[in-house]
Formats: sequence, C-alpha cells, structure tokens
Amino acid sequence: MKAVSAGGNFASGILALAIAAVYKFTSIDYAASGAVMKTESSGAYTDLLAWSMAFCGAICILRALLGLKKNNGAHHGETKRILTKKILLSVVSLAVYVIIMPWLGFIFSSCFEGIALLYILGERNPIKLIAIPCCWVAAIYVLFDRFLMIPLPLPFFL
Repeated sequence: MKAVSAGGNFASGILALAIAAVYKFTSIDYAASGAVMKTESSGAYTDLLAWSMAFCGAICILRALLGLKKNNGAHHGETKRILTKKILLSVVSLAVYVIIMPWLGFIFSSCFEGIALLYILGERNPIKLIAIPCCWVAAIYVLFDRFLMIPLPLPFFL
C-alpha cells in the first residue's frame, strides 16, 4: 500500500502549481510599492518562493504519475488519511503564507509559517515551536539582507 495515494499527490501537486502560478503572476512588486529599497534584485525572493512551490508541485505530480512509494512498509488506511490531511494542511498554510507576506513582511510571516508547519507535523513543545522557526528566519534574513544585499519584504507598518 502506498503511503500517500496517487490522487493525493496529484491533487497536492496541482494545487501547489496553481498557487505558485498565481503568486508569480500577480505578486506585488515590492520595490515599486516602496516596501523595500529598490535594487536590481528586488524581486529575487518572491521569484524564489514561486519557483520553489512550483518545483514541489512538480515533484508531487511526478510521484503520482510514476506511482512511486514513499517507503515499502505497510501503511493502514488511517495512516494514509492522516498523511493526506497533513499534506493538504501544509499546502493551505503555504497559501496563507503567500497571501500574508505583503502585509506582514518576511520575518513575521515566515515565523508564523514555520510554527504552523511544525505544529501540522506534530511538534507540540512550545519552546521548539518558537525557537526553531525564529532561528531559521534569523539565519535566512542575515544571509539575504546583510550578506547578499537582497532586500526581503517588510511589514506594512515599518
């Protein structure tokens, strides 16, 4: 028995591709809106996010079409439903992340997304739920904003 049904993989892949396409072609030009300092690479982060979602969607569709199994162990119907539910909740949380990014900016929306994904995956320790996403977001912020000089979206109130 497959860990996630081919239909679940295919539906998740199509949904991720659709969200990536909508985000790519309707995203706010952060540099034009004044949210960030205008540079040659102002849209680099939004493009990276859209292409990453498209890549993940393509992987899900390929898995569904090729019928690949996640692992060879036997899975019960209940486990399959739980995994499908987690995949769909993760895709929905990514859609919410894409929607709130223009208003809350990179730091706040990424922290909320990291907390949501960890919770969906089963982490219940409040220290880990907060510390892990915040450390990752801080590392990404320092890398992009300070070292690579690629401005990340700012919240509307800054």
